[in-house]
Amino acid sequence: MFLLDLFEAKAAFLAMVVILFIIPVWISIVAFTKKKGKADSVEASEEQNAELEETI
Repeated sequence: MFLLDLFEAKAAFLAMVVILFIIPVWISIVAFTKKKGKADSVEASEEQNAELEETI
């Protein structure tokens, strides 16, 4: 009975660590690495060209 409670406590602690720490870190990593994608770089270059045309 004690070992089962200890296992449940470890499982609950690991689940809490995953929810509170690993998921936000994963989201931030995906958000920062997504900016280097091809579609985003094409959109960025089009926006830069539009801004350059407006200044000229």
